[in-house]
Amino acid sequence: MKDTITLAATKSLGNSNNTARKEWITMEIVNMIGERRKYECSSSIDGQEKYRVLRNLIIRKSREAKEKYLEEKCNEYKPS
Repeated sequence: MKDTITLAATKSLGNSNNTARKEWITMEIVNMIGERRKYECSSSIDGQEKYRVLRNLIIRKSREAKEKYLEEKCNEYKPS
């Protein structure tokens, strides 16, 4: 019964995306964030290392994407 209600609600309302994201966050970054969550509570040294590497990569990619986004926005308003 629950599946039927969920299916009907999805058809009529559509899928909701409750996560608020900044405009410059790409799907690549979102996928890396999901991957990082797997290693968040890892107790092994290998898991902690993968978490750190992913964290640093996400930060780097986010900064690059934000810089690119802001440059494009500034170029939109720059008179030719």
